[in-house]
Amino acid sequence: MYLKQITDFCTQNGKVLILFTSPVYKDSCKKDNQAMSQLMKKHNITYYDFTDYFENDDNIDYWRDEAHLSKKGADKFSLILADALKRELKNNSCESK
Repeated sequence: MYLKQITDFCTQNGKVLILFTSPVYKDSCKKDNQAMSQLMKKHNITYYDFTDYFENDDNIDYWRDEAHLSKKGADKFSLILADALKRELKNNSCESK
């Protein structure tokens, strides 16, 4: 399984693996979100599901289409993602080495 190879590589090389799902305009299938989350937990991988991040923000300017952020949306999401990654890495023991 490729996921195991990636996690093994990260462990052997002192790397932190963090995966995430980016926002979509309307998520019509929550089962895949749950399956992905369970798979990441099974492999002890840090995972952020941002699929519904803009669910309560109806600013259409954030979207190019139902699956892709516009530049404005991507810029906003990039700040959110950067904050999440900074927090995660700050809490990770590798940073203190």
